[in-house]
Amino acid sequence: YEPLEEKLTQELAAYRELMAQPAVMGADLIAAGMQPGKAMGEALAYAHKLHLKGMDKEKALMQTLAYMREKDRRK
Repeated sequence: YEPLEEKLTQELAAYRELMAQPAVMGADLIAAGMQPGKAMGEALAYAHKLHLKGMDKEKALMQTLAYMREKDRRK
C-alpha cells in the first residue's frame, strides 16, 4: 500500500506543479488578434491539451495560433 500511496502522491505533486504553470487564456488569443466565438473555444481546448503535455505558455500560444490559421486555410 505504501509504495502505491507514495507514487500517487508524487503524481499529484507533478500535476499540481504543471497546473501552476501559466496557460494560454482567452485574453492571450484576443491580444493575438483572435475574435471571441466558437473558434476561440476550440483554440482554448487545443491550448489546454498542449498545457497538459507540459508545453510552456508562449510555445503553446504560437502553436495554437498556427493550428487555427491552418484550420481556417483548409476551409
